[in-house]
Amino acid sequence: MTWVRRTTMRLRGVTIGGLSIALALGGASPAFAQAGSMDAIALVGTAAQATALRGLQFGRIFPGFNKTVGYADNIAGDRIAGLVELKGVRTFPILVTFNLPDELYNGTFALPVDTWTACHNATNTTVGCTPFTPSIAATPMTLSAAPASDPPPRIYGYRYVFIGATARASSSQRAGTYTGTIVVNVVYAF
Repeated sequence: MTWVRRTTMRLRGVTIGGLSIALALGGASPAFAQAGSMDAIALVGTAAQATALRGLQFGRIFPGFNKTVGYADNIAGDRIAGLVELKGVRTFPILVTFNLPDELYNGTFALPVDTWTACHNATNTTVGCTPFTPSIAATPMTLSAAPASDPPPRIYGYRYVFIGATARASSSQRAGTYTGTIVVNVVYAF
């Protein structure tokens, strides 16, 4: 009696019975191509930020009079320019836009505000700052180099924006505190 040994091989998911067929294929498995791979890496940086350091303050206004706060004014209890700190990756260009109120409100009573002025600087001072008119149209600026006072790795740069305007009280302006919101938007200019 002759014994025949039967084996089963699996090639590409197909089962082939019988030793003779496997030998006819050379007994080798088919060659497969090997896929290469690589990493995909993205470094997401910090978004540019706008932080209000102080609000625009007109102080006391009387009916029938206008009051102007210049972007360099800082008179305690009277006229104080608004101040915004812009922060982002050092030396990067930015675009700054403003949503400015046409009126300040005390309930339903309105106080008109116009003639907006502004100035920007790499340091927190109006000395040597660059005047511009704030508006919804983008104003290009560049963030400063990182100041030595920042801890390492000193990746941040700054820009300071000083804001002034004129409030126009009518002769029948109702007494009270009037408020509004100035919105400053900042994005990188790529």
